[in-house]
Amino acid sequence: MDAITEASSLIKRAISELDAERQRLEGALESLDGGSSPSNRPGRPAGARSGPRKARRRRRRAPKGGRRQEVLALIDRKPGITGAVLAKELGTQSSQVYNLTGKLVKEKVIRKRGATYEMMPGAPATKIVATKKKAAATTTK
Repeated sequence: MDAITEASSLIKRAISELDAERQRLEGALESLDGGSSPSNRPGRPAGARSGPRKARRRRRRAPKGGRRQEVLALIDRKPGITGAVLAKELGTQSSQVYNLTGKLVKEKVIRKRGATYEMMPGAPATKIVATKKKAAATTTK
């Protein structure tokens, strides 16, 4: 009987250790499952900021059609200029210059030869700008 009592107490001790381990694992599982819900998480809600908000700096925009005039004037002054040089001289991003020159090529105001741009023959930059303003005025009426 002594061996049976000893085996019984070993089994009971193992069961109590397993119960403690089970409670620990259930707690860990609950914190994992419960932690995915924002209301159960400790700390600040998502998107919350500390302190006052800083005012954003606003960039000064060029006037409507201003960049177009600058591009046309540069191409008129320096035929054969590349888009990268245009962007550098205007102090703007090359993507903006390429977008604008693409529109000007489609409108047949300038033409592209390889990587360079030049004015279409017989189309001075100042006349083109005035024509565009006149066209805009007639379409808005």
